[in-house]
Amino acid sequence: MASTYPLAIVEAARWSKAHPDVKGDAVAKAVEKEDWDPSVKSLVAFPDVLTMMDQKIDWTQKLGDAFLAQQEEVMDAVQRLRARAKDQGNLKSSKEQIVKTEPAPAGAPNPTTIIIEQADPEVVYVPTYNPTVVYGAWPYPAYPPYYYYPPYYAGGAFFSFSMGVIVGGAIWGNCSWGGSDIDIDVNRYNDFNRNEINNGGPW
Repeated sequence: MASTYPLAIVEAARWSKAHPDVKGDAVAKAVEKEDWDPSVKSLVAFPDVLTMMDQKIDWTQKLGDAFLAQQEEVMDAVQRLRARAKDQGNLKSSKEQIVKTEPAPAGAPNPTTIIIEQADPEVVYVPTYNPTVVYGAWPYPAYPPYYYYPPYYAGGAFFSFSMGVIVGGAIWGNCSWGGSDIDIDVNRYNDFNRNEINNGGPW
């Protein structure tokens, strides 16, 4: 969702660089008065992700445009990539994440739904990896995947995770992978939002 607000991503990245000591649950209060969308505010808890989106702002805008115009197709593409990673033996449960497979709903383009969840509901580890290693040969050479290596990434590592970020209330939504949409927890969302919303459900 945050990628649909590229200018706010740039502003939030600048704010994050100026306030490196604000972390986790403290983010909600610290950015409350900012006029960014709550999806952007919540990313301040994940400075590596915010930095990558800021440094690759053209990619961020393309992702946002695709998500606005073709939300279901984008979500389905994520499922196809997860299936490729799983088939390559590169997507597994670990101390940072739990990988589950469920039957997809009738009519879904992918036969199964692959869900990745936090191993600890209050802690998020951000993965870093080379897509051509994890997914195998990239099927669209004219459109190579973007990737970004933050400072903690171990060169040549198969998979690398950031240090765990204790997020608490910073997570206010999740993906309904079977339904190809994003669900919003209204109460947590309103912690980030100056104008409250009263009905939850898909975005």
